[in-house]
Amino acid sequence: MTPSRTHGQPARAPARNWVNLLLDRPDLPAVVRSLAAPALADLVREIGLADAGEFVALASPEQLGALLDDDVWRADRPGEEEAFDAVRFGLWLEILADLGPVAAAERLAAMDEPFVAYAFSRLLHVFDSARLEEHFELVADRRAQAAFDKAAEGRLSWEFDAWWVVARAEEGWDALLDILTTLAERHAALFERLMHQCARATDAAAEDEGSYADLLAADEALLEDAAGAREERRMEAGYVAPRTARSFLRVLEDASADAILAEKVIDPVVDTYLHPLRSPLPTEAFEAAPMAEGDAREFARRLTGFLASLQEGKSSADRRLVPAALENDGPGTGFVQAMRALTAEDMGMAFARRRELAFLANALVSGESKQGRRMTLPEAAEAAVSTCERGMQRLAGRDPKRAATILREDLGAVYLFRLGRARG
Repeated sequence: MTPSRTHGQPARAPARNWVNLLLDRPDLPAVVRSLAAPALADLVREIGLADAGEFVALASPEQLGALLDDDVWRADRPGEEEAFDAVRFGLWLEILADLGPVAAAERLAAMDEPFVAYAFSRLLHVFDSARLEEHFELVADRRAQAAFDKAAEGRLSWEFDAWWVVARAEEGWDALLDILTTLAERHAALFERLMHQCARATDAAAEDEGSYADLLAADEALLEDAAGAREERRMEAGYVAPRTARSFLRVLEDASADAILAEKVIDPVVDTYLHPLRSPLPTEAFEAAPMAEGDAREFARRLTGFLASLQEGKSSADRRLVPAALENDGPGTGFVQAMRALTAEDMGMAFARRRELAFLANALVSGESKQGRRMTLPEAAEAAVSTCERGMQRLAGRDPKRAATILREDLGAVYLFRLGRARG
């Protein structure tokens, strides 16, 4: 089994002039670190991943983890479960490797270990060399070993003492090999744990000489750990998983307006979906936000209209975004006017209602489509506001006194949204 290696550089798209303008800013590191992770993801998408290496280099480990969570898990259609895109992750490895193998390895070492293990397992087969030799000695079948050696011939591979790694695809191989080498040198314990986890995903197929049933099962176990940790991180950031979003919206459509209006306490089935809204409000968030947003907004204004949109609710930049209707000075609906009044009177309570709106908007993004495509977050945010307005009108027609104070109730925006989507 002769290790082999190829070298190559990822194709790079021409850098845009305004990207160079960004890079000339002396305060760029502070500006990038001040952006919410979804805002940074929008920036990377606008630039193009191939030209975003300098910005990725400035991202914190938390921002980088969120970028990968957002970019390498994809669904073909709204409401479908997202799947890991190994090719896309290979491109990310190439971008990280451009920072240098040490910097790339340090960033991966700071990330969620189940995610890194699963991602590596999608790009590599890892064999315990001693175990592999023992296997062929036990089966005592030279033809089986010859067939295995022939299948391995010409494959991109490398040996790390006890481990033999074989590329499952060519994408990102050079970058991955450089990063693995650096992890083995600088983070030996982590490297060994990653190799053990990847080897478990390979052993079944190796021992059965090509049976992938157990391999898929082992991959699924790694995916469950990685996806579970990812879902928790994204839930904290305001995302709603597609399966949860579909179920939540379906439950709302099955309810009648009369039933919701008659409720004394929130429907327990609906309540099970509102876990993201049960965490304590970060009281410093609405106090510190104006300064952070102001810095990012000034940065955006001086560059491009796109960057300006990151903090003005016109893109998916902020998963807790404020729908544009709530920020404009012009006339608004009853719901919008009530939200503006609440903001002026009690910023903390208004923050809680806006967090509910963000949850509802993200449920629409994940669980519904618009004209056969996935909604953008701004579209979903405006749809959430419109639905709350329908709920406000229904409530005002039946109980005007409660309508005047509904936004001061816990989950008041959720109540109006439910009422706006209800039957009848």
